Amino acid sequence: MCLGDNVVDQDFNWAEFAELSSSPPTMEASKALDAVGCLSGYSKTQSDATGAYTQAYLQGTPTWVRLPAERWPSSWQGRYKDPVVPLVLALYGHPDAGGHWERHCEKHVLSLGFQRVQSWDSVFWHPGHKAMLLVYVDDFKLAAPTRVHSKLWSQLRSRIEMEAPRGIDRFLGCMRRAFEVPARSVSTLLALHPGYHVRPKLGGAKRAPTPLQKRQRPQRHQRRACGKLRSVLLKGIWA
Repeated sequence: MCLGDNVVDQDFNWAEFAELSSSPPTMEASKALDAVGCLSGYSKTQSDATGAYTQAYLQGTPTWVRLPAERWPSSWQGRYKDPVVPLVLALYGHPDAGGHWERHCEKHVLSLGFQRVQSWDSVFWHPGHKAMLLVYVDDFKLAAPTRVHSKLWSQLRSRIEMEAPRGIDRFLGCMRRAFEVPARSVSTLLALHPGYHVRPKLGGAKRAPTPLQKRQRPQRHQRRACGKLRSVLLKGIWA
């Protein structure tokens, strides 16, 4: 790991980099992928890249690092006191590491026929397989027809070092569990929403209590006062 808070230039001043910012996906994009994965014949799987950042080369401003003694080759022992070496890979903690990894990853994803989803960063769509892929740093999440999952993961793993794909669990800090509920009535569907509770005897539903007060219609004298104030303000603006 690179100590990004302790990087200086040759004059021991604060080092300046290209500041390549990564563009992580949104929670809405992740939930949209969940919805796609619920379509008939579809399924969802995910995988993690192995040592994600260090699969990409560090470019831009040359960076030299001091290696801790336990990482020295045996041939260095007794020959050097505090050696520095060029940083070749996008080591985690470097200010530009995330940007370089994202570009490296995106290049391989696009080469497999995926296309960027407009206005949604790190989200891709495969028009041929009707598949949706979301990438968050080293986490990959795929929603596609079940029959093409193995093929797509095999292609991705041939270009990016990744773990074997698995079923959906934790992603973006949220646990996900797929289940089916028979919807025999509107009451059954409403019961699944946390904002409602079902009355067993009547079978109906009503909103749960809320701390927000109901909006009341202003009284006649209040409306007149607001109208006069609006008139005075408009005259002041256009005067």
